[in-house]
Amino acid sequence: MISAVEEGQNLYLSYGDPDFMLSDVFECRRGLQTFHPQTISICSCTVRQAFWGDCVDNELLPFQELAPASGLFTGGEYLRVNGELFHFNATMVIAAFREKEPSSLTETMNFKNQTNQRSAKNRNDLASG
Repeated sequence: MISAVEEGQNLYLSYGDPDFMLSDVFECRRGLQTFHPQTISICSCTVRQAFWGDCVDNELLPFQELAPASGLFTGGEYLRVNGELFHFNATMVIAAFREKEPSSLTETMNFKNQTNQRSAKNRNDLASG
């Protein structure tokens, strides 16, 4: 995390608050839960990966418990607004996908059963790993 700094340039320092970050993750997860995704794609900044270290699964597994998830760690994120380009760090972008609306209570119950099975497996994998 090295960057050129010009003399007189304003710098802003921040720190990561794990409780805040996890509450944001679980708030996002609650929103996705009502969507009933079939798959989730996650792009997370390497800054977040470095911040969490060996505990990076803390913010990734909650999404994997909803649906199969895949993704990557990025080296910075960009956003263009009105022709101006902004660079961000420490962001996480979640994209959830499904092919159709859950059509019945049976489909919803099957989804919940699969979610519970994945959650139990993830917890067992973490405990044994």
